[in-house]
Amino acid sequence: MPELPEVETVVRGIRPDLVGKTITSMWTDWPKSISTPTPEAFEAQAVGQTIKAVGRRAKYIVIELEDAYLLVHLKMTGRLYVAPASTDHDADRWVHVKFGLDTGEQLRFSDSRKFGRVYLTDELEAITGPLGPEPLEDDFTLEVMKARLEGRSKVIKALLLDQTFVAGIGNIYADEALFRAKIHPMRKSDSLSDDEISRLYETIRAALADGVEH
Repeated sequence: MPELPEVETVVRGIRPDLVGKTITSMWTDWPKSISTPTPEAFEAQAVGQTIKAVGRRAKYIVIELEDAYLLVHLKMTGRLYVAPASTDHDADRWVHVKFGLDTGEQLRFSDSRKFGRVYLTDELEAITGPLGPEPLEDDFTLEVMKARLEGRSKVIKALLLDQTFVAGIGNIYADEALFRAKIHPMRKSDSLSDDEISRLYETIRAALADGVEH
């Protein structure tokens, strides 16, 4: 399942092709891909809206519209990309949702396993639930991490996977960060020394940054 770096890479790839463009149509052949609201209500609200920004929160792609947010969770096999409407989407037989754009392009959601989901909401947290800080943002400091660890006694890998503790980390990057920090994944969080916490903070950020860049 894609983690923060993979989702961030998708966001950076599609952002230049989406910002400032207007959604003109919507199509789906697999209504279950549309988690909320109903496909009909989704189309009625989304069509005509201009895309203001494209970003990420945890493992969600967040497309900010004029008065709503269009969210995509890729799950295991989802792909989100922009293609000319003139190209035959049958070349990618796993396309299940398409948004027409006023430039003659389409935003396409392809998902062979059909686990991915698309959402339209006025409130991000209604979909994402409560989330911890973004580990690559400047405001996620060592002091913030220490404060969030204080009073917790939980297996450290499980804590890193807890999206309310820190957002966007999954199995791969939790393992990588712990390996780089030389901390056993089954250690209890309250057993970590200040030096170990500092190392883990640095390796979390380094592992994720490396994933985004490579």
